[in-house]
Amino acid sequence: MGATDSRKILGWMQSVHLGRKIQDEFPEIAGDYLNEMYLKEIVTKYDFPHRYRISIPVGKSAVHYALSGFEGGHFHGGNVDAYPGLITDRAVLTDLAHKLRSRGGANHSISKDMRMKQSLAGKNSALKRGLVPWPVEEAAEAYILSHSSLFRNGRGTMNEPIAQWLNDNYHRQKPIRNRNSVRAFLNGFRKKIIEHRL
Repeated sequence: MGATDSRKILGWMQSVHLGRKIQDEFPEIAGDYLNEMYLKEIVTKYDFPHRYRISIPVGKSAVHYALSGFEGGHFHGGNVDAYPGLITDRAVLTDLAHKLRSRGGANHSISKDMRMKQSLAGKNSALKRGLVPWPVEEAAEAYILSHSSLFRNGRGTMNEPIAQWLNDNYHRQKPIRNRNSVRAFLNGFRKKIIEHRL
């Protein structure tokens, strides 16, 4: 897992925390979204990058959590309690997301195609070297699980059960991850968190 992926996970964790804060400080964003304003437009309208010193992608993710809520989890900095979204009707959220995506037009498709090509190139490179890359979602899940009491004992993190859980949920029960790969990933990721804070 590269530095870019680590930054994505750190940004994701930051956006979860910030989503709750945005709910409290800017509840009117729900009306903006219901009026079919894009997440990026909401982020720039309220100047979140300047106000919170974040990137636009982190701001978009934070607005997403503010609107749809968060189911709760444990991160390096402690627990983040679940919180409901400003818009609680899932059907409304799904419908609006679909409308906004379809309105995106050709530019949205081009950038999505470019992202797909870049992602495939990186994955192919790792696969040629006999490695299985860590997608951001799986990496975040591994990190969250490593802090769950279900995957810890008196000596620390239980990497074997985490590997099994990841294999069951991300790799169709194939033995892709093992205790060593999970331990190596978590150690590397924790170092990146410490470096990021310095």
